[in-house]
Amino acid sequence: GALALDSIINQPTLNKEILFKKLGLEPKQKAIVLLFHPVILEAKSMGTQITEIIKALKEVGVQTVALYPNNDEGSRLIIREIKKIETNPIFKVFKNLPHQEYLGLLKYADVLVGNSSSGLAEALALKLAVVNVGSRNTGREHGENIIFTKTQKDLSPENS
Repeated sequence: GALALDSIINQPTLNKEILFKKLGLEPKQKAIVLLFHPVILEAKSMGTQITEIIKALKEVGVQTVALYPNNDEGSRLIIREIKKIETNPIFKVFKNLPHQEYLGLLKYADVLVGNSSSGLAEALALKLAVVNVGSRNTGREHGENIIFTKTQKDLSPENS
């Protein structure tokens, strides 16, 4: 088997109350993790793509931890849009989290939204639902915990 997955499952984490308070979250409410990385071939549209995701999350209205992306081409456009939500009360923005806190957050969150490979490994091991947005990770082997969606809101009559 995949020994890395065993270490994820067995990694000690802070309890939910302590971790959520440390992150500025309400432990009794649902929580979303937003982690969206750039797709190099789509670098110029990364700002537009993250903006669509943020709009959708604002509509949902659930407390959300937004994490900065990796530093691939297009990351500055994503970061620029994430910085715009820093004062919005439903979002808690972090450049990064220590590994133990990140795994704890995934353990206690209700869904991971974005396109991080964490949705393929850590989220699967922790039984976390994932909404993979956009083209990154499509075609890769994945668990039943993931649904794939486009970055644009579908307004067609059969989906409204």
